[in-house]
Amino acid sequence: MHQRIAFILLVFTQLFYIPCSGQFNKSVINSDYVIAKVVNTPSSEIKKADVRAITETESLNWERVVQHVPFQLSHKGPDPVLFYQIKNEKNAIKESGESVFDNTCAVSPDAVIPMVYSSFESNLPLEGTPPDNSIAISNAGIIVSAINSNLVYFNTKGEKLYSKTFYDFLADENMSGKLYDPQVYYDSRVDRFIFVLLHGSHSSNSTVIACFSKTSNPMDGWNIYYIKTTDMHASFYNKWFDFPKIGVSNDELFITGNIFKDDVNEFSESVIIQIDKNTAYQAKSMSWKLWNNLQDGDYGTPFSLLPVSWGKQGSYGPGIYLLSNKNTGNSTVVYLYDLTAKLNDNPKLVAYKIAISKYDLAGDAIQKYVSPASNPGLLNIGDCRIQNAFYQISNGQGIIHFVFHSEYNYAYNGINYNRLNVPNLTIVSKSYGASNMDFSYPAIASASPEGSMKKDVIIAFLASSSDFYPEIRVIHCDDDMNFSSSTIVKEGETYVNILMGMERWGDYTGIARKHNTSAPRIWISGCFGGNIRDNSTMPPISKNNQFRTWIAEVSQSTVSSDDISEMPVPKVHLYPNPVRDRLALEFTMEEKGFLEVEIWDMTGRLIKKLYSDYAPAGSVHLSFNKEALGQGTYLLQVKTGQKIITHEKILVY
Repeated sequence: MHQRIAFILLVFTQLFYIPCSGQFNKSVINSDYVIAKVVNTPSSEIKKADVRAITETESLNWERVVQHVPFQLSHKGPDPVLFYQIKNEKNAIKESGESVFDNTCAVSPDAVIPMVYSSFESNLPLEGTPPDNSIAISNAGIIVSAINSNLVYFNTKGEKLYSKTFYDFLADENMSGKLYDPQVYYDSRVDRFIFVLLHGSHSSNSTVIACFSKTSNPMDGWNIYYIKTTDMHASFYNKWFDFPKIGVSNDELFITGNIFKDDVNEFSESVIIQIDKNTAYQAKSMSWKLWNNLQDGDYGTPFSLLPVSWGKQGSYGPGIYLLSNKNTGNSTVVYLYDLTAKLNDNPKLVAYKIAISKYDLAGDAIQKYVSPASNPGLLNIGDCRIQNAFYQISNGQGIIHFVFHSEYNYAYNGINYNRLNVPNLTIVSKSYGASNMDFSYPAIASASPEGSMKKDVIIAFLASSSDFYPEIRVIHCDDDMNFSSSTIVKEGETYVNILMGMERWGDYTGIARKHNTSAPRIWISGCFGGNIRDNSTMPPISKNNQFRTWIAEVSQSTVSSDDISEMPVPKVHLYPNPVRDRLALEFTMEEKGFLEVEIWDMTGRLIKKLYSDYAPAGSVHLSFNKEALGQGTYLLQVKTGQKIITHEKILVY
């Protein structure tokens, strides 16, 4: 009952907000810039799926957990021999130490540094690895967070409103196989949530489950639809569906996935399911269509298609854009797909080949460990497929922002950030990385205000190295494509050692923009290395050296205090800056708590922990001599508990 009261209070504060129902147009591609294009047609007629509607209740949860230890499903991509050859070569180089050298990305001294305003522990991993974090947030401030085992709703203060395993959420005894690969999305044009997950990894039970919230409150229940893989196409009698990604247009939902052959897990093709979302919101018989036997701009078979949604309030269309690239790297091309129209309007899928700066597949990620005997092995970074994207209009040009990880230093991973100008089919690229660190599984969101034409973005990602445990970080990239230094969202507490060998790390990081704020507010969800608390319900075999999950709200450090209504941040007085002799800082602790003060360099490396202890409420004064620091720019971070209250740049002469 207290959860529903908390929700009612949360909604009451938002009663005077009316969602924008903005619809935006797609760009017209200039034929003068086309290198190559291929026209695909849909492979199926329009089909129907009947709703299976449920209403959430306060009934007892079974919290059913099924664990296979170790569990590691090997998915073979289009060219598995080449993939493993590259990976093995790069891993051997990293483990030998031959790749250690200084090649850290330059950051602008004037770049706006992201700041963490709110953060809290997210879903508890109950089965399988990796967690596969996905997150959505409504204009009313309801957060829907999913990982590979459960679904949780929070408010922006981190108070849990609802929590169920996928089995309990579906309450369907026929769905008794593995439930995994969740994707959640907030459809801001109609103020509803969409939740997609998969069931089974064999043709006998493989099912795409698409859920549409009945109202803006997900606790009012969902309209749930099943699409069996074997019903998609006659040729799928011995195949199953994997790695769903979702995108939303004005009137439709698009679900992409990779089709694998039973038992051998050999890649067959990538497909698109085009769905009329409006009938699904109304709990009517849902219309859908399959696209398969697809070709990219080189007449090849695409792998891991990514639908691209609108980046701000509203949506665009008709149809949608999609992306793909070469998952093994060693390439200078990506592919743009324009799905041209709605289900009933004779849609086509036009594929374009676009030039891009060369990208390569890197090695797997190194973890910190305490002794040779505790070496947990590498973190598997998968391949370099495109991870995340959004579309928006900037100065009259349609721009797709997209990210993936690729080789930055020799054998090490960095963030590959790109801006694709749709009318001109050109791409501007820039990479972010650091010496002997792995940055992987990026997610991207627009960081400019609603109505602004600026191209600022926030990029969240996972990080690991021999110097720190697996953790979550975030960076800002401004309109001129200047990177900030990275902000640590959640530090790793320990290495990960679930599979007793090569560890799964991804498969993706969650990100969502809250649209109805005067300053951009970005919510991210990711995983870090940690130990499960003793009072948790985690099975005994899975207590230590596991992934835990975290949610945080981030924004630019230039956001004014008026924009931070949910969580006021203490004013920190830092002087003198630039520093010539001693640096002093003063601020007030509103309540007693654990206080940490740290100095970081611009690559995100911890230089010195200046203070770490319990502090009473009241004024705090701290100073230190700068002689231990060389000339340059550093970051001073002050944190109470899990809340970062300042993240200031200091210049040392």
